[in-house]
Amino acid sequence: MKTFVIIACCTFLFSCKNSNTAKNESKSDTATGNSTTEKAGKACFQLALNRDTFDLRYTRNNDTINGTMRFNYFEKDKSAGTIHGIFSGDTLKLFYDFQSEGKSSVRQIYFKQEEEQLIMGTGDEYTKGDSALLKDPLKVQFNGMIYKKTGCGKE
Repeated sequence: MKTFVIIACCTFLFSCKNSNTAKNESKSDTATGNSTTEKAGKACFQLALNRDTFDLRYTRNNDTINGTMRFNYFEKDKSAGTIHGIFSGDTLKLFYDFQSEGKSSVRQIYFKQEEEQLIMGTGDEYTKGDSALLKDPLKVQFNGMIYKKTGCGKE
């Protein structure tokens, strides 16, 4: 039950965040000379809201994605786990397998890539077993939290 409450709170938080729209263009990473639309390689994104931080790191091989995701809430329960999914056009379609409060859960998450950022999708969800899934992935709105591309640093 606590996991469901956390997921519901996260969804509410994500849906309340206003997004700034950006041009839908590929832009080169000036530090590495790599394009954000590369079909292979590592990428890291982060969002900081007050004292909360959210990290997403992945390795891309063609359109397949594998990596990690972490939600660090200040003085609250944290969650961390693995992500796997695909890129479909400019949309990153993920499953986040994570641990929170000692329980394993799965959450379906979509992001839209615009320039050097990922915009989290929001939409109605339903719970099936230990998973929070999107009711209608075609109705996802990309107006959630905005993760900015960062250097991956040491792992």
